Amino acid sequence: LEMASHRDEDTKEHAKNVGVFRLACRRAMRDVVRMLDNSIDSGVAIFGVVMKILGPCLVGLAHALIGFCAYTYFWHAMPFIEMPGGLPVVYAVSSSGVFL
Repeated sequence: LEMASHRDEDTKEHAKNVGVFRLACRRAMRDVVRMLDNSIDSGVAIFGVVMKILGPCLVGLAHALIGFCAYTYFWHAMPFIEMPGGLPVVYAVSSSGVFL
């Protein structure tokens, strides 16, 4: 009878330890999930700020490249273009290219 009582106490102690372990695992998992959620929120906020800064920089770069191409065409290439109809046709083709 004493041995059975001792086993019951061991079983209860084991069940208590398992319950404590489960609780600790759940709390640890909850903390990990909260930390990941906060990290993702911070990453999204930082990404938004970076995109707000990078966007106008890329637009400025695009305008600079378009301006460079236009400058190169009008200053270096257009004087050497010879078309039937002369200079007015070259100007008309260049104007339509600028429009497009």
